[in-house]
Amino acid sequence: MQRFSSGRVYLNFPGFGEEGENLMRATLPIHRLHQQILRLQVATMQRRDLCPSVEQVQQWSQQAKSIE
Repeated sequence: MQRFSSGRVYLNFPGFGEEGENLMRATLPIHRLHQQILRLQVATMQRRDLCPSVEQVQQWSQQAKSIE
């Protein structure tokens, strides 16, 4: 990390597979993940009400971290 780093991870080209799921998950805040899930839900099912809550997404993320 450089002197003025915020301590967060920075990816130049995320998503090419070389980073791995752990690093990708670490860079995506829960609220952004929830927004993406909501967008996917609306695009595929046309139903916002089926989208999991932010709390549920956070729980899933914590469970995934504990598996590793």
